[in-house]
Amino acid sequence: SLSYWHGTDYENWWGTAYATHFLLEAKKAGFEVNTNVLSKMLDYMSNKVATDKSTEIELITDINGNATKRAIAKRESIYSLYILSLAGKANRPSMNYYKENLALLSADEMYLLAGSFHLIGDKKAYNQLLPKALTNQSGERQNGGSLSSPIRNLALVLNTLLETDPNNLQIPSMARQLSQAMKASGYLNTQESAFSFLALGKIAKKAATSDASATVLAGSKILGNFIDKDLILNNASNQELKISTKGKGTVYYFAEQEGLSATGKYVEEDKALKVRRTFYSRQGKAITNNQFKQNDLIVVKVSVSSINGIPIENVVLTDMLPAGFEIENPRLTEERDMAWIKNQSSPQYFDIRDDRINYYTTAGNTEQNFYYMVRAVSKGKFILGPVSADAMYNGEFRSYSGGGSVKVD
Repeated sequence: SLSYWHGTDYENWWGTAYATHFLLEAKKAGFEVNTNVLSKMLDYMSNKVATDKSTEIELITDINGNATKRAIAKRESIYSLYILSLAGKANRPSMNYYKENLALLSADEMYLLAGSFHLIGDKKAYNQLLPKALTNQSGERQNGGSLSSPIRNLALVLNTLLETDPNNLQIPSMARQLSQAMKASGYLNTQESAFSFLALGKIAKKAATSDASATVLAGSKILGNFIDKDLILNNASNQELKISTKGKGTVYYFAEQEGLSATGKYVEEDKALKVRRTFYSRQGKAITNNQFKQNDLIVVKVSVSSINGIPIENVVLTDMLPAGFEIENPRLTEERDMAWIKNQSSPQYFDIRDDRINYYTTAGNTEQNFYYMVRAVSKGKFILGPVSADAMYNGEFRSYSGGGSVKVD
């Protein structure tokens, strides 16, 4: 199996099935895949579906806002059955078990199980299981487990139909529904983006009879021409761009921009999460004026909690460094004796880069404190970005705090 973070020793069932699906798609697309690794992952999933018949709780909200709960088969199990069938390693006994226990299946799971039977040539079971429409979807975004969400589940169902029954009459309406849901959503997490891209990409490939071309201009200057390969333009911001097209077909474009505002302005907010940052001297004295001396060693504390006490899984804390600071990497330097540091928490994983440090954890009712050290290396006044906490699979849960500036003398 695969773990969620490299170097850890616990299995992640959904992540393993998801990665196996990716490898199968890559293999089908002509990429070289390590067959030994793929075989072990398939063996793992086959063993899991045979031995683990556990359930998860699904929350369904009707049109009147009334919520009901029910136990359903773990989505990891039904997804694994589909992947095993896709790989030609179908686990027929487990498929039959769920076929005989339909009350355990959610609407999206019905499609995946039906597709699993279709892939092994059992059209009778496929027609028996396939719903007439995808209804009674759970309205909640999961932060852990199978990372379920209405958009992700719809995209996975659409992809399953495209793989198993590409002429199914439900496909056009599902594609429109998925496209509209993506446009209406203020945020798409990794799972939603990946499965939507997978499903809609297959539809786009079928319709790829375009001879359209495009030219991108900044004023009268041509920045690039698109004919049949992706055109990627970097550093194209802060100027008015124009796209002119020729031929028949559809041209898609998008712009992406990231970074901190040059003015340091940002929206300070706490939505379900609360994150705060504090600077300390080596002796444990809080530094509140953000003024430092060159070569100072500074201890940074990043604290996070869930505002309402409900655990929120897969939260990433990001602390952006001002340009005058440099991280004292705890992986490379010896630990310093700072007895005043209390209640230090251990993240599930952490990632150090040139301009930031990321901690990954589950936020709960008890505040967690993470400490790391930086050194003030350059003199000057620098923009200090906010420390942030974001639920990786639900953009509605976030917190930003503590931006401004620092001065190094």
